[in-house]
Amino acid sequence: MNKGEKIGDGDNSLHESFSKAEEVISDIESGQFSSNDMQGRIKDAIGTLEDLTRAVSTLCLFSSNEQVEDIPTSSLPYLLIPCYLGVAQHNIATTDPIQRRDQLRLAKVYYIDFIRRIRNYGFDFESYALSLDSGDLSDTPQPSIKKFSGEELREQKIARFRRQKELKQAMQALKQQKQLNNSDDSIVRELHLTLIKYWIEKILEELGSIEDELPLVEMMGKRQLEMKNGSELINNRAASTSESAAKPPGLKPFIITRSEQQKAVFGLGYPSIPTMTVDEWYNQRFGDNAPSTQSSQKPGCSDREKIAVVLTDRNQVYATKIFEEMRETVARKIMDEKKLKRRPEQT
Repeated sequence: MNKGEKIGDGDNSLHESFSKAEEVISDIESGQFSSNDMQGRIKDAIGTLEDLTRAVSTLCLFSSNEQVEDIPTSSLPYLLIPCYLGVAQHNIATTDPIQRRDQLRLAKVYYIDFIRRIRNYGFDFESYALSLDSGDLSDTPQPSIKKFSGEELREQKIARFRRQKELKQAMQALKQQKQLNNSDDSIVRELHLTLIKYWIEKILEELGSIEDELPLVEMMGKRQLEMKNGSELINNRAASTSESAAKPPGLKPFIITRSEQQKAVFGLGYPSIPTMTVDEWYNQRFGDNAPSTQSSQKPGCSDREKIAVVLTDRNQVYATKIFEEMRETVARKIMDEKKLKRRPEQT
């Protein structure tokens, strides 16, 4: 395998693979997002550029101690691989703020890697928003973002736009010269260098836009997670409530009487409904856990007084439920007693 020629076997050369990926980047740059396959092409380009990155590393096309003058003309385009990876990641369409946040972070990594490498090879450019002093673009730290006034930012954008326009015009002129004299290496080299300078200006602008967008998508992603967690909590509560409602405790009808004599009478009148005294009902309700109090054991205390004493020792929730049930049963008992009184009169 010759240096800078092939990425694999057959005709799949470095140059051909790079040209295909560069065509996708050119379509992104021109704003051609209307085609249905654009997103698929972007993802394919990412895969191609990742393969190119591994191939370039394996072939050792670049050295850290080189300057731009030492790099062969045929190798210059491959300096744009991290730049193009950042552009592709930056332009993947998604409505998920968390995915968008991750894409912006990844694009930022590629952009910074491109700027760092270009600076190390001796390219001269205005950093503006990026602070390139004191090793900010070294391998470990990330570049810091300087704070500028609105007027300064506006002037920087205007200056960058003018340089991009000038570089585009220079590229067009060089392409025309290349068509007339394709064998002139100096024209081809100048075209590659001009393209790299154009992308330097473009990436510095894109880094600024990422710094503006990242806080927004991070906030949206945080809200999305909060809403998701809240929705899951509500769903879990609803499922628990639904499950409880689906299996309600069985409530069998019964009659509470004051004494064993009334129990016998009601039992004869309502053979299908169980009857019990107040003490029996309470023992069934609470079992052996029924509290015993001195007040409830006093002679002469009515059943209702005993229940009232006991209820004061129970949890408020139990007391409320018991009170409601007692009110219903007492009302029913009074009606039944009135019916008993009427029977002798009718006979």
